[in-house]
Amino acid sequence: MQNLFSPAYWFTLRQLPLSAEGFLILLGLFFGFAFVGVALRFIPIFVKGKDVLFYRMMRKFSACFLIVGIIGIVFTLFAKNAIRIFGARFWFLLIGMGLFVWLGYIFNFALRVVPKRRAQINEYNKRKKYLPS
Repeated sequence: MQNLFSPAYWFTLRQLPLSAEGFLILLGLFFGFAFVGVALRFIPIFVKGKDVLFYRMMRKFSACFLIVGIIGIVFTLFAKNAIRIFGARFWFLLIGMGLFVWLGYIFNFALRVVPKRRAQINEYNKRKKYLPS
């Protein structure tokens, strides 16, 4: 556990192959991300109503988790075989940072953009019912 806080552990190119437990944990984590990404793709199908903004939000979350899951699986396989550049542990740090940045953009969309667009849609629908068709 002490190695996790050492920069030499994360940024070396002469790493040992992943242990069997570490390999299974990382593989399970990234397969979980990919599974969540696929599951989020189908949620708007089962939800009643046609909310375009909810569909776009779920599509963004789905793409994020699916892509991070697939990239993580590939780099986990590289790390298991101790391939020098692609199996380096700093890739997992970059994947984690990329995940948090991407989720930040999605939450910005969900918390700032979606309420404004819903207000615009509601305003348009209020005006539309008084206009002749």
